[in-house]
Amino acid sequence: MSYVSIIVPVYNPPAQYLRECLDSICNQTLKDIEIILVDNASTGNNPEIIAEYQQKDSRIKVIKLNQNMGYSGACNRALKILSSPYFQIVDSDDFIAPNCCQTLLSTMQKYPNCDLLLFCAYEYHNQDNTTHTTSKYDYTTLARRFGSQPFTFNHGGRELLGSSSQAWNKFYKSSLVLNNQNFLDEDFVSFGGDTIFSYYNYLNAHEIRLLPERLYYYRYDTADSVMSKISKKSCTYFLAPIKLAHKIDLIAQKYPNHQEKFKILNLQILKIFFTRIHKDNRKAYFQCVKQYFKQNKYPKQFLKLSGTLKWYRRILKFNYFFYKLTQIFNRS
Repeated sequence: MSYVSIIVPVYNPPAQYLRECLDSICNQTLKDIEIILVDNASTGNNPEIIAEYQQKDSRIKVIKLNQNMGYSGACNRALKILSSPYFQIVDSDDFIAPNCCQTLLSTMQKYPNCDLLLFCAYEYHNQDNTTHTTSKYDYTTLARRFGSQPFTFNHGGRELLGSSSQAWNKFYKSSLVLNNQNFLDEDFVSFGGDTIFSYYNYLNAHEIRLLPERLYYYRYDTADSVMSKISKKSCTYFLAPIKLAHKIDLIAQKYPNHQEKFKILNLQILKIFFTRIHKDNRKAYFQCVKQYFKQNKYPKQFLKLSGTLKWYRRILKFNYFFYKLTQIFNRS
């Protein structure tokens, strides 16, 4: 049995990126790893590259899907066959440091009660092949409060919900996910599935720790990134924040002691995405948010704590034309 399983969902990354990703995994200083590649009905030369690497490296297992199951579905197929006590997820257009697995494993073995290890990442800019640091992927607020000390959602919930919720900058004890049957939410094609996955892992973990080392290289703003697609006119990704809000409401119902945290988070997510949605989709997004607020009333206390009271009232009071006017006047 391997110590660590690395899950790589593959769907049409540029060939160069996929090779860089797989090279970074195959050349890890920790050799006793299981590599699970999920060919998510990819096209082009991705299947040939996957077959090439599988032939070269006996540690590679391939799951070939006949139809695209989305990011969540691909990851879940791998989670159901992994055989290691620990695992991590690596996106197929990113890459990891040579000592990534060794560092993560040794840290987890040092703290046997730790179920979830958060670690830091670089932003890798393709345009000039440079690395950048950002507070988003350095868990700055969590580091400031907890440092190297263990914590749980009960004590660090606000900081966790305000931090990066991606699946790839975390190292998991397999039992945390498998014993709780907490798989990625397949209602999301891409954006959102790993967010809900992270929230449930935060809630179920007996102990969480933060490792300040940057071990992951996240390719920033590639043409096929989810955030790029959200800002495009010809897509329906603007519906994802609404779907995410409904999923977070379900978490709030399941964990009533943390209802305030999740309700405040919902308000902040819905407001933030107004600036990220393509301008031609904002009217449709406005209507969706308005309908959501009509169905889900928020207490004034939550609105004040989230800093969204005026925005919430404008959404419910005005149509989209007058809402835009209020936005213009508020900026002047």
